[in-house]
Amino acid sequence: AKEVGYNNSSHFCKMFKEEVGISPAEFRREYFKLNES
Repeated sequence: AKEVGYNNSSHFCKMFKEEVGISPAEFRREYFKLNES
């Protein structure tokens, strides 16, 4: 979160989920699942 300008990680997670539709953890899981092969 700090790397993209958020001092509060829970605020980043909330904003990320509002924008993307899934949590950052879900996004990471999906991203790595798609890029395994």
